Amino acid sequence: MITTQGKYNTAIAYTDELGKGTLGQLTAICNQPFSVDSKIHVMPDAHAGAGIVKSKGLFL
Repeated sequence: MITTQGKYNTAIAYTDELGKGTLGQLTAICNQPFSVDSKIHVMPDAHAGAGIVKSKGLFL
């Protein structure tokens, strides 16, 4: 499991390895004010997309 901390939130990825781009995008999401009080969890198939992480996980 990988955890990344941003200014407003923390994201959890349920995998042992993520690409640099994916980790950077997750951190960028956590740095946005809209992510406050959200639970950000990403499935093992996560990968960098065109501006946001793509995964079969949910953002609740």
